[in-house]
Amino acid sequence: MGAHPEGAGTGGSGSNGCTYKEFTACKPKEFDGKGGAITLTRWIEKMEQVMDISGCTEGQKVKYAASSLVNKALTWWNTQIQARGRVAAMGMTWEDFKALMVEEFCPSNEMQKLEEELWNHTMVGANHTGYTDKFHELARMVPHFVTPESKRIDSREISWLLKEYMDKGLTGMQLRGKRLL
Repeated sequence: MGAHPEGAGTGGSGSNGCTYKEFTACKPKEFDGKGGAITLTRWIEKMEQVMDISGCTEGQKVKYAASSLVNKALTWWNTQIQARGRVAAMGMTWEDFKALMVEEFCPSNEMQKLEEELWNHTMVGANHTGYTDKFHELARMVPHFVTPESKRIDSREISWLLKEYMDKGLTGMQLRGKRLL
């Protein structure tokens, strides 16, 4: 691998991304389409690490990641290329590619089981570290169950809204009309 600032590929310094040789030098893991949500999530996380280290541009991510697909996953990807066209398939965003993979390789019953596990996750005894680790793992699998901090409503905003509602005797429709809801 060539010498690049801070150990990144040429994309790390801003311009043309990384070469395929630089990408493969980071030893990306293959994905065969087996193992369900946990295996896919771990593959995606590892692939994102490889992309960051090698300095892939957005335009290289799908193309390079797809080169790591084998067996069932490769057959699925070839079907995507055939259905969408090579340019469109290779030109999709990394986020769209990940969403397609989740849709294909994470059965809905498995996702439902993970959602239930997160919903019912409790700490047993004093194993705070184990509880936290499992929570983070489950939260990665079903991110729609966990509200990102940037999307949370500050409790002071809720208090202000409730006070406004009670002080003025406003209905929910009136609050919506005032753009408070």
